Amino acid sequence: MHCRYNQEVLRATTDMRERVQNVSQDPPLVRKVKRQGDYWAPWGEWGECSRTCGSGITTRSRQCYSSRTDGGTSCVGPTRNFRSCNIQVKDNPEGGS
Repeated sequence: MHCRYNQEVLRATTDMRERVQNVSQDPPLVRKVKRQGDYWAPWGEWGECSRTCGSGITTRSRQCYSSRTDGGTSCVGPTRNFRSCNIQVKDNPEGGS
């Protein structure tokens, strides 16, 4: 096993304990993400049903407005919403059921 510390390669040996005790332990870097005031736009209108007869699906969406510069967003929740549509049964024009 090899560990790199201060540009020096240390080999893991039985005397490694002594070397490790002399290394100062810095706390790990923790990146705190500050909420940037991101917010959801209102939901859009429901789209057309995927089927004209029988059960289908329709969707609507919304956009997250973010001021983050890293390409991410802090909005919580889905961007799309789904629901069933046209769940009624269309009459058979030939009189059958």
